[in-house]
Amino acid sequence: MASPPEEGSVPPPAVVRSEPDTLIEVINGVKRSGKVFLAMFGIWGIGYFKLSWLWLLFCVSGWTWRDYHKRQKRLQIQSAAKVAANESGAILSRVQDLPSWVYFPDTERAEWLNKIIKQMWPFVNKYVEELLRTSIEPTIRSYLPGFLQSFRFEKITLGRQAPRITGIKAYTEHVKRDQILLDMELYYSSDCHIEVGVKLFKAGVEDLKIHGTIRVELSPLVCEFPLIGAMTMYFVHPPDIQYNLTNLADIMELPALNSMLHNIVSDQVARMFVLPNRYVIPLMSDIDISALKYPEPQGVVLIFADKGKNLAITDTGIGKYKRSDPYCILHIGAQSFKTRVIDNTLNPVWNEFFEAIIDQAQSQTLDIHCFDEDPGSQDDPLGNCQIQLSSVARKGHIDEWIPLEDIDTGEILVKLTWLNLSKDISKLDSTLSDIRMISSTTDQPNFSLSSAILMVKVDSAHNLPMHRGKSGGFPSPFVKLSVGNDDKQTDPVIDTADPVWEQGFTFLVQNPRLQDLNVTICDSEKKEKKQVIGQVEIQLNRLLDKTDLTIFQPFALSNSGPQSSITLRLSLRILTKELTNVPDELYSDSEESDFEEDNKTVQHNVERQQSKVSSSTPSSSDYGTLKSTIESSNNQSTESAKPAESSVSSNSKEQPSVTVRKRLKQTVREETVGKLGRIQITMRYTSSRNKLITCVHRAQGLQPLDDDKTADSYCRLYLLPDKSKSGRRKTQVVKNTLTPVWDETFDYTLSEPELKDRVLNICVKNHQGWVSLGKNELGEVKIPLNTIDLNLGQPEWYNLEEYVD
Repeated sequence: MASPPEEGSVPPPAVVRSEPDTLIEVINGVKRSGKVFLAMFGIWGIGYFKLSWLWLLFCVSGWTWRDYHKRQKRLQIQSAAKVAANESGAILSRVQDLPSWVYFPDTERAEWLNKIIKQMWPFVNKYVEELLRTSIEPTIRSYLPGFLQSFRFEKITLGRQAPRITGIKAYTEHVKRDQILLDMELYYSSDCHIEVGVKLFKAGVEDLKIHGTIRVELSPLVCEFPLIGAMTMYFVHPPDIQYNLTNLADIMELPALNSMLHNIVSDQVARMFVLPNRYVIPLMSDIDISALKYPEPQGVVLIFADKGKNLAITDTGIGKYKRSDPYCILHIGAQSFKTRVIDNTLNPVWNEFFEAIIDQAQSQTLDIHCFDEDPGSQDDPLGNCQIQLSSVARKGHIDEWIPLEDIDTGEILVKLTWLNLSKDISKLDSTLSDIRMISSTTDQPNFSLSSAILMVKVDSAHNLPMHRGKSGGFPSPFVKLSVGNDDKQTDPVIDTADPVWEQGFTFLVQNPRLQDLNVTICDSEKKEKKQVIGQVEIQLNRLLDKTDLTIFQPFALSNSGPQSSITLRLSLRILTKELTNVPDELYSDSEESDFEEDNKTVQHNVERQQSKVSSSTPSSSDYGTLKSTIESSNNQSTESAKPAESSVSSNSKEQPSVTVRKRLKQTVREETVGKLGRIQITMRYTSSRNKLITCVHRAQGLQPLDDDKTADSYCRLYLLPDKSKSGRRKTQVVKNTLTPVWDETFDYTLSEPELKDRVLNICVKNHQGWVSLGKNELGEVKIPLNTIDLNLGQPEWYNLEEYVD
């Protein structure tokens, strides 16, 4: 029995519900009842209109997918919020036995910086709200038609959880003397809520998550306070972005619409913050912002997506058994390309060219994602791979079968050629000749290679005409630029007849002797009428006789005012294969052996250039290697569906155009086959993912151990000194042959500094029953990783040695 309260004690207060709590419960009850009513009304409607039961199944399936997708996104965002709030606790709660370098390889933690950001976050929130309302909102309205001019930001809050910098890496190599280079891993997951409205309709975004590595350049360093001229920020690779939609935008959570919206958001972020786009914050008044925001590119990469082999099987339905419909998407920074889809094959031949402008070869990578097209549903991934562009810039040309990652099987053949930028107009004729030679070897629709790039800086305009008619007033001009089929435009400048843009653009030019730059100034406030307030057409051949192929001057406008003009800076650069202009920061002097091999490659290319000058035959061109490769690919396209083993066994015949360095190495190894046989391996390290990729191709000349004079061989891999069970990798067993073909890919996660202390140990074994006591080791090879170039994998033969336990 409970004792009575003591005299003088205060009884506990009664629980009284406040009026807002009661109102919230009523609203939630109405919502639940409304959902039930809509569901019952839908079922009644299907019966009333005598519709098929498939409509009900379709609606239920769509609603179920939407509900599941929202729950998954909510769980991901909640998990990300836990990491942002307590990083070490959230990670350690999932993994306990991994070494410390797994958590933060290659970087340093900066908790002091996170504390500063957390303290500043409320003020950042207010600044962003003011910026969106005063600057972004009017700009968005200027792009919208008249019936959407009521666009407004209803609610803006970035949430209570500040972004975290989970790691910082400071570069000491491959940087300029007047530059500080930092990489910061940004992790932002918060309860932000941004809501917009148009008339009575509202839509919003909440629970935003952003994860990516942002690069910070402090440049130029000067001898005056504050010692740093400006701070430039950008993403080298597109960040991962997730969010939830609210109100009217919630309808976009449906499968097809959700994918489309995600692509639109990713593209817009890439156009603002992913290379070649930069955000510059000046710290001194006399710094040229445009030079930092739009620097001259380092070069152009010519990409030839040739073919694939042994791709994974994803279509197993009737009529498509053991087939896929593969295509590839290629990414370099904000640039993306897509090959055509090849139906019903595991060995596709794409035979397509792409050109990408490279701003930072030392940091940028070519990311290739292979997919199987499935109309009506999400495309299935067939694997991905990554190529460091710094290796392409150093070597000039690569031609390799690249194993696909995150998949059990599959390789793609990619050929990359690095083209430098030159001010020497005498190189234009030879480049155009090379382009004509390559164009004759491909049937790619709408195909055309570029011989030059044009860099355009839109500086300013003066004395633009006022609005015509009774309204009068200043225009809000923006500039449209076009070269061929490539169109670009500046941001609008609101209400001025003398706008200053200071924006830069880069165009690929097929033939500067024949093409023009079309410049059109439009008034954004008259978008529905497409009012043109000035235009000019500039022939690019005017630059060919100018100093440094550059013009910086005002151009008079037609269809404009009598004194109207636009000031432009035009610079032309010829694309050339010569390696003499490769930036010094692309060469690494950390490993003497790699540097010497690169010097040999450069020397060979210089000798080839000299022979080109002395000979008038087109076959001596630098593009000759690529041409012969394309012809070889075209001749073999009809053989792409052959069995995998024959394709691999004839690999040396299918690649007549590999680099001289690779041919010499393979020839030497073919002449010195060990008594125990040899094994072919490809190794490659991707620094952005901290992964060592190892592909075990095949073996030859193995010693027989079975009674039938064959072997049932497989490979066991260790990355020494680790010989734990978790570090062991094994291939499949290939039976009854002394020339097995595995073509299996394995990966190890480790930081770049650890490579110099690791040794890859591969042992070839003969598979036997568990009761057998005989010898099963056919031989092994130990490869110190500090003795080979891991920037770009090269298939190499290694002689097997006696196994030592």
